[in-house]
Amino acid sequence: SPATVTYILNELVNSEDAQVRALAEKFDWYVFPSVNPDGYAYTFQVNRLWRKTRKPYGPFCYGADPNRNWDFHWAEQGTSNNACSDTYAGPQAFSEVETRSLSAFVEKLRGKLGAYIAFHSYSQLLLFPYGHTSEHSPNHDDLNEIAEATVKSLAKRYGTQYKYGNVYDAIYPASGSSVDWSYGAQDVKIAYTYELRPDSDAWNGFVLPPNQIVPTGEETLDSLVTMLEESSARGYYDTKN
Repeated sequence: SPATVTYILNELVNSEDAQVRALAEKFDWYVFPSVNPDGYAYTFQVNRLWRKTRKPYGPFCYGADPNRNWDFHWAEQGTSNNACSDTYAGPQAFSEVETRSLSAFVEKLRGKLGAYIAFHSYSQLLLFPYGHTSEHSPNHDDLNEIAEATVKSLAKRYGTQYKYGNVYDAIYPASGSSVDWSYGAQDVKIAYTYELRPDSDAWNGFVLPPNQIVPTGEETLDSLVTMLEESSARGYYDTKN
């Protein structure tokens, strides 16, 4: 995920492709290649598949899942109250400095953000709110149709097939995510989470072969262009966002 986001950032700055340049210059972009720096560093130092933060909880357990820690229907679905679990939601919403810091930044942009897009791995999914309930979001039909166009665009370059849908139905119930909080608490109506290569059948999809890193960036950028163009065509960006 950090490599894909870094690839996209580089292209937004340097690409000469007309569609990429148009989007790069139409919007203000706020890009965070990694929002869990301590946890990410730990993956290189100790445990390659660590996913949580590194805040100590008792003598043996560390960290909360930063994508279960956001203050929107926190800890209602698909989370754990066991501090040693990979899906531990934390003792309360925004207990982790990482989620508090990013949410504070997003809140300062309230009313200015046209889209919030998260990049995770893995399973080849494009997900949108909600995760805490099977009830559809107010603009579910738009989000679903934009997602359909987006995954079709992603498949064109290398044939990579993504599935799409609201989090609850497409993958599993999961509350307290950043994308749901951005949508539900901050009123950002274009909100998606990519679950990148490989697909869900991979034995250990968190460790992507190096020769797939750049292709993943390329096809993801292709799809991102489509996502924002489709959203714009539906009137979501009437002013600069």
